[in-house]
Amino acid sequence: MTLSIEYPSMKVVKPRAGSSVITIRMFPILRPSFREGAFLEGVKPFKVVEGVEFYDYGGFITRTFDGGEGETVFATDHERFWLAKRLFKDLRVSYQYARNYEDIRFMDRFVMSFLEQVIVR
Repeated sequence: MTLSIEYPSMKVVKPRAGSSVITIRMFPILRPSFREGAFLEGVKPFKVVEGVEFYDYGGFITRTFDGGEGETVFATDHERFWLAKRLFKDLRVSYQYARNYEDIRFMDRFVMSFLEQVIVR
């Protein structure tokens, strides 16, 4: 499932590129066998700042941090946007938003707040 929401109103909007639109993609997973961070196994962060680990992987900088509920968030810094991935309940969630929003922890809390309101399980 793919949906787009507007920041900060949380209104569901038509998919489009824009600095205030967050595109969220979700699909169900088999939780015991799914490992989002497998691509970083054996890779050491090149720096850690306030609990955020920085990895150089595939020519991109990926930051990881604890998103709460024991889930790790993986946020990759692309030139014009952020692409973040994490687990939420029995879903794999990825979300993309404009590069100008630098506070990746805040944006994760925003997306999780939205999902908590709309996902019934």
